[in-house]
Amino acid sequence: AGIAIRTIHRDEKTSTITIDGHARGMDRLQTLMTTLGARPAFRQPVLHQHQLVESPHADTGGERDAAGVEFSVTVQYHGILKKAGTHDVS
Repeated sequence: AGIAIRTIHRDEKTSTITIDGHARGMDRLQTLMTTLGARPAFRQPVLHQHQLVESPHADTGGERDAAGVEFSVTVQYHGILKKAGTHDVS
């Protein structure tokens, strides 16, 4: 899908999840942000950091590969919505 997740960190005190990773391009990163915002378990995705990066082959004089984007996104996590009448017994 063009996204590689490097780390996922959940902060239970603030109910947030921070996702660090690499996207093949800004369009893929935008798709991730839109998808997170559309899911019931997540709210308010925020792009905290992004940096365009070049392919390792870009400085060898060879053909330039498409740049990627290193990113860090934080999103409010509200858990998975349960059907009415079910209870968590854990």
